[in-house]
Amino acid sequence: MAKKSRTKARTAPAAEGEVNPRQPCPCGSGKRYKACHGAAGGAPAPYVSRPFEGMPGECDVIALRELVPAATAPLMLNDHPDREVQLCSLLPMAAPAMVRDSGAIWLGMQVQH
Repeated sequence: MAKKSRTKARTAPAAEGEVNPRQPCPCGSGKRYKACHGAAGGAPAPYVSRPFEGMPGECDVIALRELVPAATAPLMLNDHPDREVQLCSLLPMAAPAMVRDSGAIWLGMQVQH
């Protein structure tokens, strides 16, 4: 049986605009492309320390999300001030949102419990 060739077969060069998975990611993170934006899910979501920053009821929303097991808080919409919206920590059947017969919107939020 003959020896195998020691030269490896070369892969086709990447087309214009494509990045090799082993090259640094063009986003500048310092990671390889396949571990950053080339991964199946893409780049990880950036961490947001204060997601409700600037909201008028920021403290109430944080308390609702972190401390209270089941509660509601009224919200005002800038685009539709006549529309009634309730922010809820728990909705029936774990629904993400629902519109009541009265037209009021109940909006569920994910809690940290």
